[in-house]
Amino acid sequence: MDDASVDAAMAGAFLRRHFAGQPVVELTDVELVGEGAWSRCFGFVLDGAPMVVRFGRHVEDFEKDRFAGSFRRTGLPVPTVSDVGTVSDVGTVTDVGTGGVSSVGFYAISTRVFGAPLEYLTSAQWETAMPSLFGMLDAMRSIVPPAGCGYGGWGADGVGAQPDWRSLLASVDGDDPTDRTRGWRDRMAQSPRASAAFRRGLEQMDVLAEALPNGERHLVHGDPVNRNILVADGLISGVFDWGCSIWGDHLYDIALIEFWSPWFPTIDALRIRQRAKQHFGETGLVVVDLEERIRCCLIHIGVDHIRYNAFLGDWKALDDVVDRLDPFLG
Repeated sequence: MDDASVDAAMAGAFLRRHFAGQPVVELTDVELVGEGAWSRCFGFVLDGAPMVVRFGRHVEDFEKDRFAGSFRRTGLPVPTVSDVGTVSDVGTVTDVGTGGVSSVGFYAISTRVFGAPLEYLTSAQWETAMPSLFGMLDAMRSIVPPAGCGYGGWGADGVGAQPDWRSLLASVDGDDPTDRTRGWRDRMAQSPRASAAFRRGLEQMDVLAEALPNGERHLVHGDPVNRNILVADGLISGVFDWGCSIWGDHLYDIALIEFWSPWFPTIDALRIRQRAKQHFGETGLVVVDLEERIRCCLIHIGVDHIRYNAFLGDWKALDDVVDRLDPFLG
């Protein structure tokens, strides 16, 4: 959504209409609490309970968040999405993919969690929070995929469609006309440097994909350093926005934190990898080919974000991603 598409007054008016007719409704404190490329989020208090409502153009992201409620367990505090629906009276919503404007979008209402975003912790806070972070990843690794589930991105039923890890990695090269980032390939062609890095990444991933043990498939959040994981008192207090989630290598979220670490001065990527290895040893988890698997994930993250920034036409961010990817290409 663009910055002016929905404001707190519009959100409040929508919520008052939405909850009208219920026995007791006291709705207060409507405020903007966050926004990203695909949605805008407002906090509010409903009969004393802190809640959030999000507005966006892609209902599949909201449906994934609702399904993610089934992942909730000790160490993995996923908010409850109570309602997802269509809304046509909040304001205009800009479709980032086409630039078109529509008055029809979607909303999701969920419980609100509080805390500091993972990537904004101080160095000392990172040290305190890492046991809880690895505990969260353990909880995610314990989740059994739905029957018939493959790899890759999943929908409202939780099922990934790719047959194997290599297919998932290779799918980053697709330019499906129905995808929200459609047209990225033609835009990437405007940067020969990015195009060359993208091709090298595809070639190396194809080789490195052999390192994933056959049949290993776990839940990956897919976007841990974009204000989507909160920490309070040294513990993970909320994990939300599952729109980028996939079934794949459980090391992927660790690789994501490492890839984006230069953008966040307090993230010590080497320390996190060291603590991850220590945690695996302490818990008796055998992770074969760890270095090759993390490198494979790092390359996939790089080529995926070459694609994304080419779609956006953000050439500065594209160059930054190519710079970050280059050391992992060897």
